[in-house]
Amino acid sequence: MFLIILGIFILPIIINYVLIIPTPFDLNIIGNDIDWLSFWGTYLGGVIGAFVSFLILYFTLLHNKKEAEIERANNILLQLKKDLSERLSDVNYMPLYINTYNDINISVEIERLNVLQGVYQQKMLTAKFMYENDKNEFAKQFYDAYYKFILVYCGNITTIRKILTDGDNKDDMLRRINETINSFSMFQLKSFEIVNDAALKYYQSEKEKLELLKISFL
Repeated sequence: MFLIILGIFILPIIINYVLIIPTPFDLNIIGNDIDWLSFWGTYLGGVIGAFVSFLILYFTLLHNKKEAEIERANNILLQLKKDLSERLSDVNYMPLYINTYNDINISVEIERLNVLQGVYQQKMLTAKFMYENDKNEFAKQFYDAYYKFILVYCGNITTIRKILTDGDNKDDMLRRINETINSFSMFQLKSFEIVNDAALKYYQSEKEKLELLKISFL
């Protein structure tokens, strides 16, 4: 800015000096000093006007690009919050529960567990697609914690399904199933803390990046 202001005051002096110095090699000059002064005024006015227009266009495009980046980052953050919340809600052993009524239908329960395992395996694959190759280290931490939980979860489904398939005494089957679920529920408490902590760190890191982007915009 200082250089621009300085140039405004110095430029007329330079033009005046150029107009009064003799031309080299005795070149013929068309027009007098007034004509050339008018030319330089028009010429420099056009150049300055074009430069100002360029600056306005440049900063407008830069502003729009920055706004688009902020909007995109904000949408990603909202989607991330939604996805992490849904995955945290999956950290639940209750769907493994087998009803303890006497007329339990083993084939129905096995089919339900098959479907449940398929659902969680699909969740694990989508998590792998979304987070495994994320450059954010907290994303990798969340994926590892969530992946380990789902592996144990699916392992318990396999164990319960095997108990139902191989057992012939319903009371014994239900006892073993409840032992499996109780064991898993203890694991779940520690697992939930790990998964939840990793999710919060990942979300917070992305939120901080958005705030830094907004600050740089201002």
